[in-house]
Amino acid sequence: MQLDHPAPFMVFPAHHSQKCRPERRAQRAVLFRKITVCSFGHGRGQAVKAEQRRIACVGGGSNAAGTIYHFVDDERVKIVLAEAGGKGIHSGMSAATIQLGKEGIIHGARTLVMQNEDGQIEEPYSVSAGLDYPGIGPIHANLSVKHRAQILAVDDDEALEAAFELTRLEGIIPALESAHALGALAKVNFKPEEVVVLTVSGRGDKDMDTYINYKLRIEN
Repeated sequence: MQLDHPAPFMVFPAHHSQKCRPERRAQRAVLFRKITVCSFGHGRGQAVKAEQRRIACVGGGSNAAGTIYHFVDDERVKIVLAEAGGKGIHSGMSAATIQLGKEGIIHGARTLVMQNEDGQIEEPYSVSAGLDYPGIGPIHANLSVKHRAQILAVDDDEALEAAFELTRLEGIIPALESAHALGALAKVNFKPEEVVVLTVSGRGDKDMDTYINYKLRIEN
C-alpha cells in the first residue's frame, strides 16, 4: 500500500520543524519526567544535538506533519506519533485510527480510515475533540506503513495525568490534544543523552472544564 500525501507544503505548519533543525539552538529546555524537552524560538539557548526524537499528537495530523516535515528523510531523527486511545484501543471507544483503521477514502484522500466491513465510517471517540477523527493524514499513514514512525495510543486518563504533571512542574497548561503527546513519553525508551522535541500545539484554557471535572472525579 503506497500512501503518498497529496497536500501541498503550504497547508502544514512546517515552519515548526524548520525552526527546530538540529543546528538551531533551543530557547528553553524543560525537564519533564527526567527527559529534556526543548521548545524552540529565536535567541540564544541550549545547543541541540542532531540525535533527536520528535513527538506530536495526531488526529487529522496537520500539527504532526509540521513538526516532522523537514526530518522525514533524516534517519537520525526518530518520529513518535501519539494518537487518541480513548477508553482503550479495543474498547470500542477510541480514535486510534492508524492502529484500528483500514485503507479507505475519506475527504478525498486515500488513507487509513475507521470503518466497518461495509466501508461505512465508524464513530471515533476521544476526550479531546481535536483528535476525535476517523481518518488520518496520508503522510502519517505512509510513515506507519513504512515503519518510519512509532505509533502509540494514549488513552484519556494517560493524557489527563500527563497534562496535570506538566502544569505542576512548569506552569504550562497544555491543550488536551497536546496532552496525548506528553502521555506518550512514558511509553518510549529514551537514551540518557537523547534530546526530545515535543510539540505542544495548543493552550489548555479551552479544556478547563474537562480538567476540572477529571480532578473532581479522581479526588472523590
